[in-house]
Amino acid sequence: MNTFTPSPAFVNMSETLNLENKLLGLCVTEPESFTAAMNIIGERDILFPPAAGHNPVRQKLWAGLCAYYRDGMDAAPTLRDLQTYEPGWDAAHLNNFSARLSPDDTPERIAARLVELAEERDMNTYGLKFSSVRAAGEPGTPLFRHGLVPGSFGVAVGPDGAGKGFLLLDVLLSCASGHTMSVPSLKHEGEPLRCMYVGYEDPPEVLRYRLEAVCKDASLPADFWCPLETEGRLQFVTDATPLFIQHGGETPQPTAAFKALSRHLKENSMDLCVIDPFRAAALLNNEADNSARHAVAVALRDMADDTGCAMVIVHHASKGMGRLGRAAVRDHQMQSGGGALVTAARWVLNLTSDTAEPDTLELAVAKNSYGARLYDVVLERNPHTGTLREVSHTEIGQTRERLVGEVVDFIHAHPELQINPRAVKFRSSAAAKALLETLNAKPRDVFAAIEQAVSGGLLTTTEVPKANKTGYVKILIPPPAGGVEDTEGEDFEDDIF
Repeated sequence: MNTFTPSPAFVNMSETLNLENKLLGLCVTEPESFTAAMNIIGERDILFPPAAGHNPVRQKLWAGLCAYYRDGMDAAPTLRDLQTYEPGWDAAHLNNFSARLSPDDTPERIAARLVELAEERDMNTYGLKFSSVRAAGEPGTPLFRHGLVPGSFGVAVGPDGAGKGFLLLDVLLSCASGHTMSVPSLKHEGEPLRCMYVGYEDPPEVLRYRLEAVCKDASLPADFWCPLETEGRLQFVTDATPLFIQHGGETPQPTAAFKALSRHLKENSMDLCVIDPFRAAALLNNEADNSARHAVAVALRDMADDTGCAMVIVHHASKGMGRLGRAAVRDHQMQSGGGALVTAARWVLNLTSDTAEPDTLELAVAKNSYGARLYDVVLERNPHTGTLREVSHTEIGQTRERLVGEVVDFIHAHPELQINPRAVKFRSSAAAKALLETLNAKPRDVFAAIEQAVSGGLLTTTEVPKANKTGYVKILIPPPAGGVEDTEGEDFEDDIF
């Protein structure tokens, strides 16, 4: 295929009409040509523009041809078929259009030329449209701490079962009530907002259970959320049909549900809408198809801008990122499939589980175009209810200090137990197991407490023969009365192992 380079001489009405004739000729003889051309043109209105000397018949004939193929026809139309959809067709039209074709006239080439012509025509007709950035206003106040601004589009990403649903219900409850729930880093401050949750996976009774559990964990009555729903500040849709459907190789198309949602958001002045999850809201032939994802993301972004309602769509993390645990939380590209969703989004929230401790999670706002990003937020999951609670750094520090004291007290109280720190880390000796069971703590946390106790001079180590007499092992002991040497800067593991 020859490479086409547009030039000013090429941009004229006669060439435009010639290309339009060729496109019509291809599409009345080869059904595949219509699909290929439309995949390139999409929804852009670049064919048959009104102009002096332009014959409007072509526009009518093209509309009839589109109607024929979009009715599901998969064979080249006969003259009678074409006349059924647009009475203006006659044999002369067919002969004229097909006579313009040459071997080089592929649908991709013709459609690409028309796109180039449309861009040139727009430039010649309208010129560049300059904007006054100096006179522009503020993007808006975030709806909640570290959150989206009104009318923007965001994505919430996390592994399956991590607790994304509980987290977003916490955010919605805070926004709709103006009350701080269990995740203060994402709390809403100010007048209550109007919020909506569009879910595809959980029935109303499950949502009711989750809402009650979130309220109880925030030390609120279980029915705290009920007046919010009654007043229309918290609305739910649990049986929605998909918002997008992709047929064949076409661009995903918004459904009647999408249009109804857009109308509802605008007419009811909604502030925040969560759609959960992406894969159910958009039925794509291939979830990894980045062009299809991009079409969905752009449509949601346009909906947010048009309605003034911030949109958040929930998506799953890739399996590879899930295996990295909390280490992946800062990567705004941790979602499964292509990156079009988060690229189009102005705000991305990540939620990751600890691979060793599934009930310990970390939250990050890894992308925020209108404010500061947020890192190092630790959440704890209630293993009985599934709810999430933010753990403050002060609380984490107090817990660590308390555990250090308990480790030191245990070593002083049990000099007969020879406890090797490495055995604690891997739970590999009877003495280490006794320590862990007494403290009722995780091996990793106890090992960190031992590390802190040794570096702070509260404990030290000494070498004793191994049980099999084949060498020596270091065990924990109280420090001598005069204290221990300053070992600052030495490698802890090398020192004690």
